[in-house]
Formats: sequence, structure tokens, C-alpha cells
Amino acid sequence: MERHYIVDEYYNLRNHDNIPDNKDNCLFEKSERKPIIETGDLYAEFYLEKPSSLENGLIRSNIPHDKMYNAGKLL
Repeated sequence: MERHYIVDEYYNLRNHDNIPDNKDNCLFEKSERKPIIETGDLYAEFYLEKPSSLENGLIRSNIPHDKMYNAGKLL
């Protein structure tokens, strides 16, 4: 099922200078406004466990992290 989320804290921010404002005109379903959540909470909900480190969480999620100084690697 397709979903469209709008970050609640940024709902009033619009980019109408460069692109048409379609924030409230999702094509496939009604948009849901959700608050900002911590990435650790999102990870725990998806994998049903807490990540032991940012690096391990990114590896398990297949997210490149080799240039992120705060993910266990230094530039």
C-alpha cells in the first residue's frame, strides 16, 4: 500500500517559488501528518530491536555511511 506522509513540524513550509505546491494533493491516497520521530525509534519499530550503533543500523538498512563521521567511521 502506498502512503504519503507530511512531517507535522514542517507542514507550513512551502516551496511555491520553484515548484507547484502539491503538498496536500497526493495522487494515491490521503496524506498523513506525522511528528518527527527519532531514527532509533523508527529502526526499533521496523526490526523490533534497538540498534547497537548508528553504523550497525545503517548497515542493516543498506544505507551508505562510509562518509558519515558520526557513524563509526572518521573522514
